[in-house]
Amino acid sequence: VLAGLSDALDVACANIPKLDNTLVAIDTSGSMNDFVTASPKEMKRYELMGTTPLKRHEAAALYGAMLARVGFADMLMFGDRAKMVPYNPRDSVMSVARGITAREGEVGHGTCFPSIFETADKNGVPYDRVVIFTDEQTHVRNAVVMISPSVAL
Repeated sequence: VLAGLSDALDVACANIPKLDNTLVAIDTSGSMNDFVTASPKEMKRYELMGTTPLKRHEAAALYGAMLARVGFADMLMFGDRAKMVPYNPRDSVMSVARGITAREGEVGHGTCFPSIFETADKNGVPYDRVVIFTDEQTHVRNAVVMISPSVAL
């Protein structure tokens, strides 16, 4: 079943437009570890099936991997800080997404949006767009973020 799902995700990528000069940012903070759906009735159904529903960071990693893989976009994960995530564009979407979810917590458990742009600035690539996959639970740290004009927002 998983192999079929992995193949289907790769085939579905043909329908995603290629976005050049894109940075894909995936939120791996603590709140992204919650389930996408978590009503008591739905949780009971999953429990009876012996499985669990999709978590937010898993969904973000799948969508992010699909978008990044199609356009050979740069990808990063962020929490308290951000870190570029290297990947092989020939790998399946599922394996790229698994690589991201396996690193959950590596950049902290907060949600610091400025870290995305600080890391993008350090990367030195003038991105045309930044696509952020997040649940929008954020905090503001006591710092001034300086972004050079080379980062197109």
